[in-house]
Amino acid sequence: MTQTQGDPVAGGSSGRDPSYPTLHLLGSIVIVSVLLLVVWTLVRVGGSIDAEVYFSGTLGLLAAFFGNFMGALFGGWMADSKGPQIAWIASTALRLIITPAAAVSLYFSAPVRPKPLLLTALAAYLILLVADAAIMLRYGNRAKH
Repeated sequence: MTQTQGDPVAGGSSGRDPSYPTLHLLGSIVIVSVLLLVVWTLVRVGGSIDAEVYFSGTLGLLAAFFGNFMGALFGGWMADSKGPQIAWIASTALRLIITPAAAVSLYFSAPVRPKPLLLTALAAYLILLVADAAIMLRYGNRAKH
């Protein structure tokens, strides 16, 4: 019995049902990250925070975006061999490692305040995790037709 290899980034699978929704996950990560940046910018324009805090928070959002994006790509790559549920768990674990590592790396490479950087990275990570879980619930259990 021969299985055909699908493109994990396109959400294909190797004959397994259901397939891993990589494109939907990546799309939701981009959309939610842009919305978070817009909200963060509106808070800045509203005058509630100063420029240094805004910059630190923006780097935190960037760290969360990077960690989640890389995790989703990893899950898509892993789904063909391990299945979508295991791939999502591994993807989430990788995101949990990459996001704080990226935030700490940004802290040591740029002169920024640590609290806004780490708090926005954490908040964005959690919001993106909820969006990710919603995508997995919606598309992760659909059979590939």
